[in-house]
Formats: sequence, C-alpha cells, structure tokens
Amino acid sequence: MNLQKSERNFSTFIEYLEHEKTELLNIRKTIRVAGYEFMIQESQTDNNSIAREIYESNIKIILKLTDFNQKQAEQTFLILEGLTAMALTGILTTELIKNHFDYITNMARKI
Repeated sequence: MNLQKSERNFSTFIEYLEHEKTELLNIRKTIRVAGYEFMIQESQTDNNSIAREIYESNIKIILKLTDFNQKQAEQTFLILEGLTAMALTGILTTELIKNHFDYITNMARKI
C-alpha cells in the first residue's frame, strides 16, 4: 500500500482501487518493492511502525470512501495486500486482479 497517498487524494473508492490496480500491474516499477524489502529488514529490529502506519492509513482511506464497517475495510485491505504479495512473486494475473476487484466493488455496492 502506498503511504504517500493520503486519504484526501482520493475522491472515490473506484479511484482508490484504480490506483491500487495500476500499482499491482506495474509492481516492479513502483517503490513498493523497496518498501517491502525495508519493512522485512526492519521487522527484525523494531515494532514495524511503518507497516502499522500503512495499514492504518489504508483502513482510514477505505472507511472514508465506502460505507464499510471496520471488519469489511480490513478484509478489503487484506485482499489488496494478498494481491500485492502475488504481484511481488510474479504469479498475479490480470484475471485474478479483475476477479478480486469485481468482488470488492460488488461488496461496496451492496452496502
């Protein structure tokens, strides 16, 4: 997740998801790779406050842009983070992105 994008930079949930999709499709060209490498190393020495900040920031963004409750926002974040891990390992396909983003947007519409 991108800590540099604060909640005020997104006007809609779709805009937020589009940003996430672009990042996933271009993962090797983003700063996320270095960010995850740094967080993995730092997790050995501190309380991983950067990761916690990223988590909390993205939950706030999701809560602000949707009518999700806390649990639904966390589930959405976990789906996006799972897709990020898949992108970093090279096994994420555009079909998986589409399927999971469709699931997330359908969940948002039902609320």
